Amino acid sequence: MKKLLGRRGLRMLDMITYLYHKDWVTLQELSKATHYNERTLREDIKYLNVHLAPICIESSKKTGIRLLIPVKYSLKYIYSMLMSESIEFTILEAIFFNTYDSSEELADELYSSSHVVNKAIKHINQVIKKLNFQIALSPIKLVGDEKNITIFYISYLRAKYENNLPLDKELIRNVNSASVQMYKALDAFVPPMNRNILSLYSTVRVHRLKQDNANRYDHSELSDQPAALEFNRKLSALAELSESYDFFSDIYRPSEEHFLCFSLEELLSLAETSPRLKQDLDNYRQLMNRIEKELNINFTSKEDAIFRLYNISLTEAYNLPMIENHNKFLLNQIKQSIPYVYLIVSKIVKEFSDICQISYASLLYYTLSSTEDFYTIARTSQPKLKVALYGHYNHLITINNFNILKTAFEHQFDVTLVDSIFEDTPEELNDSYDLVITEINDIEIETDCFCIPFDICAEEMTMLHDYYYDTLTKMAAEQVTLSSI
Repeated sequence: MKKLLGRRGLRMLDMITYLYHKDWVTLQELSKATHYNERTLREDIKYLNVHLAPICIESSKKTGIRLLIPVKYSLKYIYSMLMSESIEFTILEAIFFNTYDSSEELADELYSSSHVVNKAIKHINQVIKKLNFQIALSPIKLVGDEKNITIFYISYLRAKYENNLPLDKELIRNVNSASVQMYKALDAFVPPMNRNILSLYSTVRVHRLKQDNANRYDHSELSDQPAALEFNRKLSALAELSESYDFFSDIYRPSEEHFLCFSLEELLSLAETSPRLKQDLDNYRQLMNRIEKELNINFTSKEDAIFRLYNISLTEAYNLPMIENHNKFLLNQIKQSIPYVYLIVSKIVKEFSDICQISYASLLYYTLSSTEDFYTIARTSQPKLKVALYGHYNHLITINNFNILKTAFEHQFDVTLVDSIFEDTPEELNDSYDLVITEINDIEIETDCFCIPFDICAEEMTMLHDYYYDTLTKMAAEQVTLSSI
């Protein structure tokens, strides 16, 4: 969907994405990486520094440019700004909240011209064609697959506004109240990850049907649970419908492939009558079995983990990446926290991604979110590298850094203090350790070595985390058995 940013928006997105992962870079390097000429990039930097404040792109004649993001801001703020500056996204938002008789009326609303609006609508329809809906021109409104329209706008509103949604606040409160009462009647626990998106889904469905009661889903079966019927009645009243509409099925049973369940028992019961659902659960069970085997652990409750994985994975059905897949950023933190677990699980998930019909990054994030066992039981099973802390020590500094390394790398390194006064130290280091951390420059040893002044900083800690992960990756590539690591 990021094509809806337009040419300039895409260009600025490429620049921001590149700078986000760098420190100082030259304009020449940025031009080579993004394939845009330096003059265009200079103009974009001026534009962004006006519209992104207090985020800015700092310039230096000596060192180049870099992206500065204050602690209270993030990339999502930048994405929101880029979406706000896009005529395509602006049109899509306008016609979500209102209908217009003509492109001229819409152009007047947006302080634009009918030519610009018509050109943008043509581009929008080209991009969203794969979602099986489009913008009709007379009147200007959304037509086509109502499920995909709903999913698109849920994803758009979350990406641009996060919690400060431009929806009727009273409507949101009433929808939340109806949802909570239904959960209570069903004795259901809905995790926050699902609860918030389901409330937004419900609110968007009410809004769409209130706008036009023809904006309906096709249902093969209607829900008949008393709690669901009461939920339908309340939301139908909020949508100002003359009859009760099956909102429950729209939200919790949008298709034969997607059943959001409130308990493991309900999920297993539904699987008995749904071959597709049974196959999904079998795939997840095989995935978790493989992970148990490769990590040599036993999950505290594998069935509960599978239930959570199934429900979490349903967010794939409610989410359409607008600009970037946020799971990729979240996975970087997990990778640093439990590198060995991440490495093993990621290899297994890659095999199951196509089978489960979920993108690799999403399935990996969902799997690692399904149970805390990955951060407890599995984490303690990580292979440890034998590490020597070696050099001419100031005792207090040495002890402090020794304790820092032992704490920060508790499950990655087995750290030993080695004083350089021993004549046979280099030979001992080569024979006994996988890695040497030292203050001595240009030490003649064969063992991998980092020369670090003994006031270890965050950058050096990151370097050690990366070394551990890279070492395990190489070991796996060389097919070294876990027992020999």
